[in-house]
Amino acid sequence: MAQLKNVTALSQKEREILTLISQGLTSREIAVKIFLSPYTVNTHRRNILRKTGAKNILAVVALAIQHKTIASDIAA
Repeated sequence: MAQLKNVTALSQKEREILTLISQGLTSREIAVKIFLSPYTVNTHRRNILRKTGAKNILAVVALAIQHKTIASDIAA
C-alpha cells in the first residue's frame, strides 16, 4: 500500500465528515445530519482524498483510525 499523508492536515469539518463516513453514513445522510448540502459534503470528501493522497475513502478511514484521528466504534 502506498504511503498516505498524515490525516492531521484535515480541518475540523473534514474530520467530522470522515467520522460520519466511518459510521456508514452516505453523503446525503451526512448533509442532513450536519445541515450542509450534499454537494458541500462531496466537496469535503474530495478534499479529504486530495489532502491525504488516498485513492479511496476506505483507505483514509483506516489511516485515521490507525492514527487515532477518529474513534473506532466497530465492535469485534
